[in-house]
Amino acid sequence: MSGCKPGGTKILYSCEGRVITGNRIGRTMGIPTVNIPLDDKDELPQFGVYVANVYVPQMDLMLKGVANLGVKPTIENASGSNPVCVEVNLLDFTGDLYGQDIKVDLLEFVRREMKFDNLEALKEQINKDIKYAKDFFDKTKHQMGHYE
Repeated sequence: MSGCKPGGTKILYSCEGRVITGNRIGRTMGIPTVNIPLDDKDELPQFGVYVANVYVPQMDLMLKGVANLGVKPTIENASGSNPVCVEVNLLDFTGDLYGQDIKVDLLEFVRREMKFDNLEALKEQINKDIKYAKDFFDKTKHQMGHYE
């Protein structure tokens, strides 16, 4: 199940889907992510990096994260280009969510998606994005409530 819709007042965009196995490159960089595919025919927001909340209903778990919505241009795919997806680094979480249905709420735009020269440059920027997201949650004291 995968689908997206424009979000409400404090949510820029919301999407839901089942966590799939990605390229596992984030894991090798020490920055594991969860990935859900998106339909590029849906009305999507600007490709880029966002501060995000992730809800895992089967575990009644709300998590904070930093998400990339787009095609991961730095990561080469055997077929040439990656499909559109949302890829989320979950802050302060270790565990396996493969096969779980999740809901991702994009809360604040951080930057545009971009292609980096190498994985080290990508990792450096991701760490900056993670810091931005942590600062966002610290400043806003964003409520990690329960979804209805």
